[in-house]
Amino acid sequence: MKLCDTEALPLLISVIENPEARAPENISPTENAISAVTKILKYGSIAAINDILPRWLAWLPVWEDEDEAVHIYGYFCDLVEV
Repeated sequence: MKLCDTEALPLLISVIENPEARAPENISPTENAISAVTKILKYGSIAAINDILPRWLAWLPVWEDEDEAVHIYGYFCDLVEV
């Protein structure tokens, strides 16, 4: 069963905003969740994008997962260019 974007977002946000999200043992899943939200924002059709963007910015910086950082900061650059 595939979760649609609107169902996945609250689950991803709960992972990212967990008080222990930046603990060393949790940083990789946290940064993957941030990347997943980034891809949903970039490629999905989210009605509440203006509500999520300030939260998304608060989740930065991402530094541990270099593969995912490319997507995250690429989207950041897309936003700045607009």
